[in-house]
Amino acid sequence: MIQGFSLKSDSGKMGGIRMDKKERIESAIERKRNELNEAGRKYGLGSPVVLSKSQELDDLLNKFMMMKRQAAN
Repeated sequence: MIQGFSLKSDSGKMGGIRMDKKERIESAIERKRNELNEAGRKYGLGSPVVLSKSQELDDLLNKFMMMKRQAAN
């Protein structure tokens, strides 16, 4: 789970985001973080593999934040 995004309303929605969608993206973020950490240990932080994983994680985090902003409006 991402810090600061664990609040859940009674309706099963968080700020307008359906919980199943929120949980799926949180799960994808955690998996990608684990992949990034593993690749960093295996290949070193300057590796193209690590850079690619980092960019993929950035994309997921940006998607999550856009969902949060849209739900707040």
